[in-house]
Amino acid sequence: MSPAARPYIFSYAPVWGKKLVMPHFYKPEKMEKFFRQWNHRRGLELLKQKHVLQYGTTPSDADRLTMQEEYQAYVEQCYNYEKTQELKDLYVTDHTEPEKKFLTFNSSDDQALYEYHQAMEAYNAENVDAPIVKAKQLSEGEQLLNDLLHGKTKYSPELW
Repeated sequence: MSPAARPYIFSYAPVWGKKLVMPHFYKPEKMEKFFRQWNHRRGLELLKQKHVLQYGTTPSDADRLTMQEEYQAYVEQCYNYEKTQELKDLYVTDHTEPEKKFLTFNSSDDQALYEYHQAMEAYNAENVDAPIVKAKQLSEGEQLLNDLLHGKTKYSPELW
């Protein structure tokens, strides 16, 4: 390892941070993410140093299990924090339909609109069980013949 590379390697900066030097890649949001990830990595290194000071160079199996649990908890905490940062600009709405507003010019129009809606509600309420009749599906030949007879094609019946 060259002496010039040592400070960068031991800074624990994310490798992708080198891209931020390029003007087409740099954005302020990416710089914020870079610093967040850098702090996560430094926190992990501090946790490693704490374990070396606390458990020494030859930890027992129980100490190793404790260290592993601490590492996993720290990494999980970092992932959860990154998820919240990704969603910080997301806003949740209640998804309720806004009240419909109508533009009328006078009270008689208001009354007519009100009566119309009342009549529609009454009609829909009493016709709930009305059967829905579907149009008969025509075969391809029947459809072509029907279009021909009603002038929906570029051909005329006289040609046939």
